[in-house]
Amino acid sequence: MEFFNQAIDILKILVMALGAGLAVWGVINLLEGYGSDNQWEEIADYMSLLIKGGGKLVYDEDNAIEVPKDETPAYLEWTLWRAALAISERLYRFCTR
Repeated sequence: MEFFNQAIDILKILVMALGAGLAVWGVINLLEGYGSDNQWEEIADYMSLLIKGGGKLVYDEDNAIEVPKDETPAYLEWTLWRAALAISERLYRFCTR
């Protein structure tokens, strides 16, 4: 039974690593061609804060983003949804040219 528990733990780690890697890869690929788009810059900034485990990034005195350490899972989900919606928007723009 211990073997199965270890196998499940390893699979959980692999799935989480794969998901995180795909998310970062997708964001980087999309940012390459759209460097002037603030939407992607903000998504990338949230991903950076999530990788650090939370924190705050101040753009200027009126604009800042923050990821509380105890709410990182919720912010990860929200950031991935924003990225998915942004991808959808880009695909729509590309296909309707």
